[in-house]
Amino acid sequence: FLRVTQVSMRFVLVFLLVLLAPALGVDCNNFNASKIKLITFDVFAALMDLETSLNANVMAAVPSLGEHMAKTLVNDWVNSYAAYAGHAFDHTETRGLQPFVFTNQDSLAKIIYKRNLQGKIPVNGTVFNQLLKAWGHLSPWPHTSEVIQHLALTHKIAPLSNGDADTLKTATSVFPKAMDYIFSSNWPVGAYKPNKRMYEQVLQVGYSAEEILHVAGASIDGRGAREAGLFSALLHNPPVPGLQPCFVFPDITGLKKVFP
Repeated sequence: FLRVTQVSMRFVLVFLLVLLAPALGVDCNNFNASKIKLITFDVFAALMDLETSLNANVMAAVPSLGEHMAKTLVNDWVNSYAAYAGHAFDHTETRGLQPFVFTNQDSLAKIIYKRNLQGKIPVNGTVFNQLLKAWGHLSPWPHTSEVIQHLALTHKIAPLSNGDADTLKTATSVFPKAMDYIFSSNWPVGAYKPNKRMYEQVLQVGYSAEEILHVAGASIDGRGAREAGLFSALLHNPPVPGLQPCFVFPDITGLKKVFP
């Protein structure tokens, strides 16, 4: 009985290793910077100072809100966005809209009603629609443009972010080098990171996992990329428990140590 049990357990362990091997993906110990051809970036956390930018955009669009209420609205909005982390959408849920377009509209409308701001920001009105566009007009963190320009000399560069393709294209247009690809939450992906569907689309443009580095700004994104089988670097935040990013830097200039 003991021998049978040992054999059975050995078989189960081997089976699990074989089953999990593809999911484990690349090993950070095997990272080779010279093999990396595509570097993807989260936009709203890694590249852009989201909250500061949104605060400025909201105040510019609705100065009568005042600084305190503008910050409250932005805080509510960013938290609502974050609450969808990992979510997989369906067309019925989003009423046929792209996921990011839906969540941004729905969250902003609910915040306006919650904070009793209908008088200053009528839902679906001109100011409401102006605010929705604010996510495409963000200020990069310091040194971001410089580092993007440096990396683009030798690598393909692309956003891999939860925004819709149009918003990401507009947001990244502030950089001197146009993005080579846009990896968004648009259909048919229909999900937000760290859902694996977001990362899997990167493997569909001709690069292997060993040739891709994803640069995250949110801790769950740094872990999510690793869980999806990619190399990852994490900026601005400490890692969370679980599969760890290959690199952790306080800001984007750390990437120049990897790619001098």
